[in-house]
Amino acid sequence: MYARKSRVLSDERIKPADVDTECHCPKGLRPVTGEVEIKKKTVKTLFIADSFEWPASTTSHSACAQLRHKGVL
Repeated sequence: MYARKSRVLSDERIKPADVDTECHCPKGLRPVTGEVEIKKKTVKTLFIADSFEWPASTTSHSACAQLRHKGVL
């Protein structure tokens, strides 16, 4: 169900080494690793985003919400 608790473990910025990828993501990519509680179990998750405007905790919550909507979680 809904991820009730979450904790950000890491928030990084990486620059793609591949020229084609760099054209699509000129600002780089943002891997956010976190722990979220889903159905009373703590699950370690990795989300990769291309937005650096939102806090890492918002990125993690937003990605979880999208996965729940698709029925993955």
